[in-house]
Amino acid sequence: MQTAEIKHLAFCYFLGDVATYIVGIRTNREVVFELKNKRAQWVYVQTSLDNSSNYVVTEGLNAGCSVIYKGNINLANQTPVRVKN
Repeated sequence: MQTAEIKHLAFCYFLGDVATYIVGIRTNREVVFELKNKRAQWVYVQTSLDNSSNYVVTEGLNAGCSVIYKGNINLANQTPVRVKN
Protein backbone atom coordinates (compact mmCIF):
# COMPACT_ATOMS: atom_id res chain seq x y z
CA MET A 1 0.00 0.00 0.00
CA GLN A 2 1.33 3.41 -0.94
CA THR A 3 0.99 6.65 1.01
CA ALA A 4 -0.53 9.68 -0.72
CA GLU A 5 -1.75 13.17 0.07
CA ILE A 6 -5.03 14.47 -1.34
CA LYS A 7 -6.84 17.72 -2.11
CA HIS A 8 -10.63 18.01 -2.07
CA LEU A 9 -12.07 19.94 -5.00
CA ALA A 10 -15.05 22.12 -4.26
CA PHE A 11 -15.98 23.41 -7.70
CA CYS A 12 -17.91 21.84 -10.57
CA TYR A 13 -15.45 23.37 -12.98
CA PHE A 14 -12.05 23.15 -11.34
CA LEU A 15 -10.07 25.67 -13.31
CA GLY A 16 -6.52 26.60 -12.49
CA ASP A 17 -4.04 25.89 -9.72
CA VAL A 18 -3.48 22.29 -10.73
CA ALA A 19 0.23 21.76 -10.33
CA THR A 20 1.95 20.19 -13.30
CA TYR A 21 3.21 17.30 -11.14
CA ILE A 22 -0.41 16.23 -10.49
CA VAL A 23 -1.14 15.60 -14.18
CA GLY A 24 0.53 12.51 -15.58
CA ILE A 25 0.49 10.64 -18.87
CA ARG A 26 -0.97 7.14 -19.13
CA THR A 27 -1.73 5.46 -22.45
CA ASN A 28 -0.73 8.71 -24.18
CA ARG A 29 -3.46 10.69 -22.40
CA GLU A 30 -3.39 13.13 -19.49
CA VAL A 31 -4.58 11.65 -16.20
CA VAL A 32 -5.08 12.71 -12.61
CA PHE A 33 -5.32 10.18 -9.78
CA GLU A 34 -8.48 10.46 -7.73
CA LEU A 35 -8.99 8.72 -4.39
CA LYS A 36 -12.01 6.39 -4.53
CA ASN A 37 -12.73 3.67 -1.97
CA LYS A 38 -9.16 3.84 -0.60
CA ARG A 39 -7.70 3.23 -4.07
CA ALA A 40 -6.03 5.44 -6.65
CA GLN A 41 -8.20 5.63 -9.74
CA TRP A 42 -6.93 7.40 -12.80
CA VAL A 43 -9.25 9.90 -14.42
CA TYR A 44 -8.62 11.13 -17.92
CA VAL A 45 -8.59 14.93 -18.01
CA GLN A 46 -8.42 17.69 -20.57
CA THR A 47 -6.10 20.60 -19.89
CA SER A 48 -5.68 23.92 -21.58
CA LEU A 49 -3.64 26.91 -20.45
CA ASP A 50 -0.42 26.08 -18.66
CA ASN A 51 2.74 27.68 -17.40
CA SER A 52 5.85 26.16 -15.84
CA SER A 53 4.01 25.06 -12.69
CA ASN A 54 0.23 24.87 -13.31
CA TYR A 55 -2.39 23.57 -15.74
CA VAL A 56 -6.00 24.55 -16.22
CA VAL A 57 -8.11 21.38 -16.12
CA THR A 58 -11.26 21.89 -18.20
CA GLU A 59 -12.76 18.36 -18.21
CA GLY A 60 -12.63 15.18 -16.16
CA LEU A 61 -12.85 16.33 -12.53
CA ASN A 62 -16.05 16.74 -10.55
CA ALA A 63 -17.04 18.72 -7.49
CA GLY A 64 -16.18 16.93 -4.27
CA CYS A 65 -13.52 14.64 -5.72
CA SER A 66 -10.25 14.02 -3.88
CA VAL A 67 -7.18 14.38 -6.09
CA ILE A 68 -3.92 12.71 -5.12
CA TYR A 69 -1.21 15.34 -5.35
CA LYS A 70 1.74 13.75 -3.55
CA GLY A 71 2.87 10.18 -3.92
CA ASN A 72 1.24 9.89 -7.33
CA ILE A 73 4.32 9.39 -9.50
CA ASN A 74 4.52 5.58 -9.27
CA LEU A 75 0.82 4.84 -8.87
CA ALA A 76 -1.05 2.44 -11.09
CA ASN A 77 -4.80 2.35 -11.56
CA GLN A 78 -6.56 0.73 -8.56
CA THR A 79 -3.47 0.82 -6.31
CA PRO A 80 -4.49 0.66 -2.61
CA VAL A 81 -3.65 4.01 -1.00
CA ARG A 82 -3.29 5.13 2.61
CA VAL A 83 -3.99 8.85 3.07
CA LYS A 84 -1.30 10.76 4.90
CA ASN A 85 -2.75 13.25 7.38
